[in-house]
Amino acid sequence: MEDSALDDLRVIDFSEGLSGSYCSHLFAGAGADVIKVEPPDGDATRHAGPFPGGAFDVERSGLSLYLNINKRSIAVALESDTGREAVRELASGADLLITDRPVTELRRLGLDFEDLQSRNAQLVMTSITPYGRGGPRGSHLGNAFSVYHASGLGWETPTNQVRDPATQPPLAPGNPQADYLTGATAAAATMAALFHREAIGRGQLVDISGQEANANHLRVTLAAAAHTPETMAPRTKSNFDPLVPCKDGHVFLTPYNLDHWWQRLRQLMGNPEWAESEAFATAAERTLNCEAIEPLVHAWATGYTRADLYRLTLDSGLPCFPVYSPAELLASEQLRSRNYFEQIDHPEAGHFIQPGWPVSLSRTPMRSERSAPRLGEHTDEVLAEARAAKPRTGIGATRPAARAAAGDLPLSGVRVIDFGWILSVPHATAWLGALGAQVIRVESHLRPDTVRAAGLTRGADGIAGIERSGSFNNQNFGKLGVTVNLQDPRGVELIKQLVRQSDIVTENFAAGVLGRRGLTYDDLRRIKPDIIMLSGSPHGQTGPESRATGWGPTFLAYMGLPHITGYEGGSPSTMGGAYPDYALSVHMVFGMLTALRYRDRTGHGQYIDAAMSEITVAMTPEPILEYTMNGQVAPRCGNRDRARRCAPQGVYPAAGEDRWIAISVVDDEAWRGLRSVLGEPAWAQDPRFASLEGRLAGHDTIDRELSRWTAPRDAHEAAESLQRAGVIAVAVLSPMEVFHDEQLRERGYFVDVDHPELGVRSLAGMPGRYSELQLRYAPTPMLGQHNHQIFEGMLGLSAAEVEELQRESVLI
Repeated sequence: MEDSALDDLRVIDFSEGLSGSYCSHLFAGAGADVIKVEPPDGDATRHAGPFPGGAFDVERSGLSLYLNINKRSIAVALESDTGREAVRELASGADLLITDRPVTELRRLGLDFEDLQSRNAQLVMTSITPYGRGGPRGSHLGNAFSVYHASGLGWETPTNQVRDPATQPPLAPGNPQADYLTGATAAAATMAALFHREAIGRGQLVDISGQEANANHLRVTLAAAAHTPETMAPRTKSNFDPLVPCKDGHVFLTPYNLDHWWQRLRQLMGNPEWAESEAFATAAERTLNCEAIEPLVHAWATGYTRADLYRLTLDSGLPCFPVYSPAELLASEQLRSRNYFEQIDHPEAGHFIQPGWPVSLSRTPMRSERSAPRLGEHTDEVLAEARAAKPRTGIGATRPAARAAAGDLPLSGVRVIDFGWILSVPHATAWLGALGAQVIRVESHLRPDTVRAAGLTRGADGIAGIERSGSFNNQNFGKLGVTVNLQDPRGVELIKQLVRQSDIVTENFAAGVLGRRGLTYDDLRRIKPDIIMLSGSPHGQTGPESRATGWGPTFLAYMGLPHITGYEGGSPSTMGGAYPDYALSVHMVFGMLTALRYRDRTGHGQYIDAAMSEITVAMTPEPILEYTMNGQVAPRCGNRDRARRCAPQGVYPAAGEDRWIAISVVDDEAWRGLRSVLGEPAWAQDPRFASLEGRLAGHDTIDRELSRWTAPRDAHEAAESLQRAGVIAVAVLSPMEVFHDEQLRERGYFVDVDHPELGVRSLAGMPGRYSELQLRYAPTPMLGQHNHQIFEGMLGLSAAEVEELQRESVLI
C-alpha cells in the first residue's frame, strides 16, 4: 500500500532561485503541501528555461516545470503591505518556510525569522545563502558558480586531467550542481530541525551556507589536510585519468587502486607481458607509473566500443562506465527498467521528458501527483485558506514516548545498524549520529573498510596503522564500533538480535552480499516489522545493470554530467571531491528521516533504494530538458554560463602561481559595477557591452581584457573590491585554503574531535547551523572498540561469552 510520508506538513517555498526550489521540490515529492510564493512576473526559475523552441514564456520553462511539480503557486507583490501580510499569514499556519532570498531583503521586508516566529513559535525557517549568516563573507553576493569555486570543488575540477595549469583553470560543472547540492543539504537539515521541534516543542532557524554544503563534498581532501597534509595532491595530474578513449567515445575506467581489480583487467586484456612487470605489482607502484600504464590500457580500449567495454567489465565486476550524452542516458536500459524518467504532457509546454525522483521508498514513494502550477494559479484559494486558518499555538514536545527519555537531540533514542562502507553511507549515518542517534558501525578484521585500511599505507602523521586513516576518521565520528564475522552463522544471528532492538539498517555492499547472509529487508522485517532499511548502490537494487560496481567518480560518467562539463572544445571532464558520493549522502539522510517520521506517525517501516544514478540525474535536469524539448545538446563551455544569462563569467588569473579569481556578472547593473572597479577603461565603454546580448557576443574580448586586469592583483583583494561594487566575485580556494578559511572557521564548520589514537583533530563537521540545536560530535570508533559494550549491554552476553566469540573469530 502506497502512502505519503509528509502529507501532514505545510511548507512555504519563499525562494527566488534554484537551491531553495530544489529543497522544497524534495518535500513536495514526499507529499507535503508546498506553496510557492512568487512575484507577479514569476521567480527566477521561470525565466531560466529551457523553453520549447527557445521562446520565452513564464509558463513553459522546463526548469520551473520540473522544480515545481506538486506545488501550488501564489503571486504577490512583496513591495506592497498586502503582499507582505499575505506571506506573514501563510507563515503563521505553516510548519516550514524555505527561502534563498538575501538576509538584507528579508529584514527590509519584515519577513525574517524573528518577524515570522512572533506569529508562529512552531515555525522552522530554513535560510539558504551563499556563505551563511554571519562571518566575514556573510553578506557577500554569490551564485552556484562562485560557491563552487569558493568550496574547493572548482580547484579539484577536473581531477587528474590538468597538464598545463595556465591554460586549464579551475572549472565549474556544466550545470549549477552547487545549487542542487545546497538545496538537498538544506532539505536534510530542515528535516533534522523538524525532529528537533518534536523534541523541544518549538521551531528554529536553520542557517544553510552554500559554501559549506559544497565544501562538505571535499571531505576526503579536508581529512588529508588534518592528518596527512604531505599527501595532498597538486592540481596538476598526479594519478590515473579515469577518461579512457575507445572506438566511439570515452569511458571512465578506474581498476588500478585495488589489486583484485587490476588482476581482472589484466585477464580481460589477455594478460599482456607488459602488465606482468614488477613495477606495476602494487597500487602504490601503479600510481607512480600511471604515465606508463595509461597509454597501454588506452591502446587496448580503442579496439572496443563503449558498450563492449561496459558489458565486459560489468560481467567482471570492474569499475567502468560509458560517458553518456543526454540522449544516450534517456535510452539507458537500466533507467527504463526502473521507470525512472517521467513523460510529461503539459498544456502549455507540450510533451517532454524530465528526471524522476531521486530516492525510492517502498511504502511512501516520492511521486508526481499534479503538474507544476501556472503563475499565481492558486492565489485566491491559498489566501482564503490562510485567512480561515487558526494561528499556530504552542504544542509542546510530541516525540514518541519511547524516545523522549533518551535526550532532547533530534534523534535521541534512535538506533542505527550501519553496514555502510567507503563514503556515501558512512557520511549519511554520521549525520544521524550528530543528530543524536546511536549508530553501531559493523566491521570486520577479515575485510576492513577500504577507507579505514588506507591508514596502513597513508597513516596520519606518516605513521601506518589500521586506526590512522584520516579519511575514515572524518567520515565516521559519533558512532560505536563492533566487529562481526558475517560468514559465520553465529555472527549473522548476533546481527539479527541487534536489529530486533534497532530502528534503521543501512548498507551499500555489492548486490547479493546480504542476501547470501539472510539479511535482506524481507529477512529483517520478519524479525522487526517496523524496521527501516536503506541500500545504496550505483544503479539501485533492480534492473539489468544493478550488479554494476565502482566508485562514485567513475560512475559519474554514466549520468551525463561529465558529457556537459569540460573546457570549450575539450574532452568530457572529471569532477572534484569524490563527486557525487556526498550528494548521495544528504539525499539518503532526507530519505531516512522522512521514513522515520512516517513510522513515528503510522508504525510502518519501509525499504529505501538509493541509486547513485537516479540521485545524480535528478540534480542534472537541464540537459535532459533541453534535449527533449528542443533536441539540442549544448557544447562544453568551460566556466561560461551555459544558460547564457551571465556575462562575463569565468575564472581569471591572479597574482601568484596557479592563483585564480572567479567572476560572474549577472546583470547590467553588475556590469556597470565591474566597469567602475576597472576604472572605466575605453574597451569596457564599447556600447555593445551595455547589454547581455552584446557581452555574450564579445565574451572573448572581455575575457582577454579582464585577465589583463586580474593577473597582477591578489585574488582576495580583487574579489573584495568587486563585491563592494555589487559584482559576484571570489578567490578560487584550494583545499588547504578551504581548511583554513576564516568564513568556515568562524561559522564553526570545522570541529575539534579527540580520537583515542590520533588525538585532537580538526574535522569537517556537518554543514549548516541551527538556532536551537547543538550537534553532537564524538570520536570515530576504533575497530571493534565497543564489542563488550554492545554485546553485553544490549544482548545480555557475559564478558566471558564475548571473549569466547572473539577467540572463535565470530567477533573479529
